[in-house]
Parts: sequence; structure tokens; C-alpha cells
Amino acid sequence: MKIILAQGINDRTFRIEPETNEIKNLDGFQDLIKDTVSKALEASDLIWEKYPDFKQITLDTTTDEERKLMAMAQQSKGKN
Repeated sequence: MKIILAQGINDRTFRIEPETNEIKNLDGFQDLIKDTVSKALEASDLIWEKYPDFKQITLDTTTDEERKLMAMAQQSKGKN
């Protein structure tokens, strides 16, 4: 899950980009979002406190390599 937090002039916003496999279990997904967003907000507060010049923070629970591997697996699944 990718969480993008932005600090504007008067507010903070966040956007969530979940992975497909995270959405499959909707009951667990709500808890996952609540827990992950809570941790992301906590982390962003620490970052902005120490580095106020940053205007956007991206936190990701998946690496680019893991994303590529999951995409390759999905593609090979579709070919069978």
C-alpha cells in the first residue's frame, strides 16, 4: 500500500493506493487501512517536525521489485 501525505498551507491531505491483493479481503482491508494510515500519520508528524521543508511524503509497504514480481505473476496467471 502506498500512502502519499501532502502538507499544504493550511491543511494536510493523504491519498491511499492499495495493492490488488489487499482489497480482496474487505473486512481485513478496513483494519489494514486504519492501522497503516495511523502509522503513516504518526511517521509524517515526526518527519515534518524535523524537516518542515518537505511538502510531500510517500510511504510504501511494497518495494518496486515486489510490485514487478506481482505484476509478472498476474500476467503469467492470465496466460494459462
